[in-house]
Amino acid sequence: MNPFSITDPDPDPDQELTDRAWRTYGPPALRFATVLVGPDDAHDIATSAFLRVTNSTGWVGLDQPQSYLFRAVSSEAHNHQRQRSRRWRRDLHAITAHDAIDSPVDVDVIRALSKLTIAQRSVVFLTYWTDMTEAAVADTLGLSAGTVHALPAESGSTTASSSSIPSPTRPGSASATKTPRHSPVTAT
Repeated sequence: MNPFSITDPDPDPDQELTDRAWRTYGPPALRFATVLVGPDDAHDIATSAFLRVTNSTGWVGLDQPQSYLFRAVSSEAHNHQRQRSRRWRRDLHAITAHDAIDSPVDVDVIRALSKLTIAQRSVVFLTYWTDMTEAAVADTLGLSAGTVHALPAESGSTTASSSSIPSPTRPGSASATKTPRHSPVTAT
């Protein structure tokens, strides 16, 4: 017998049953999860639910295993949405100024920030609320200065480029004082 053989000479009957169940019920569960949470997270949701169901002791004797799996996928999707919602609330809470209660809340700014990625929010927060330069932000986040400069405007119309959040270029910063390439330079 070849010790490097991939096939198991004595397959586990429970594993075969689980494999057959995944081939039968997995694709519909995956389609259902895609409808519930979208294509990015559907595979994780469907496989988590499937593993939870098949690891339970009584799943083999179920009368309607597909219905049971769909309920498990729905439950997993609800858990996923709750976790995502908690994460968003935590992130929004982190960008809200607690020590400046007397200042008015600009709802448009909060909405614009909520549409940014975590990296974009980090750059905007460090640039505007902590008054760091682009170089300091780059050093803090471990990014290049060019990346820090480009991040807020990177995701198009839903971010800083079309909202009330200006570009992070500051007067006096290295990127603000550069001479544009198209401007004529006169020799004296």
